[in-house]
Amino acid sequence: MPTDGRRLPLRTKPEIHCRIPAPTVAVSGPDWATSSVMPVTYTLDSGTEIHREFPDTFEIPSQEDRESLLPGDFAKLIFRIEFDDEAHVERMWVEVTEVGPEFYVGVLGNDPYCTDEIRSGMRVEFNADHVIQIDRALAS
Repeated sequence: MPTDGRRLPLRTKPEIHCRIPAPTVAVSGPDWATSSVMPVTYTLDSGTEIHREFPDTFEIPSQEDRESLLPGDFAKLIFRIEFDDEAHVERMWVEVTEVGPEFYVGVLGNDPYCTDEIRSGMRVEFNADHVIQIDRALAS
């Protein structure tokens, strides 16, 4: 929590949504209503929005750095994971595998503590606003 008593926002924009099916229940097709177990979903919080609200205590890389990631670079993102009517927030590393004009694609580099449904190696789409830390690939 910031030192001035303000709380971090529950959800910031822009968000990327992902729905992960719960594997414990057989479901034919994408009809989630037939499942007795709710799927795990996540959104990515905007590091840019959090930095804008708390510039003295929430630092992020420059916009230029966030917009110049290359395959092999790692980006830390804020995942808001929801299941069983609960929300959990975890910061996790994603290795960039593809660079698009306004987005990145990568693979999750670690496992969250709150669920076994999201695992390292999972595909993640994100944009520069989601990046809160960068670990550049070593130049060869």
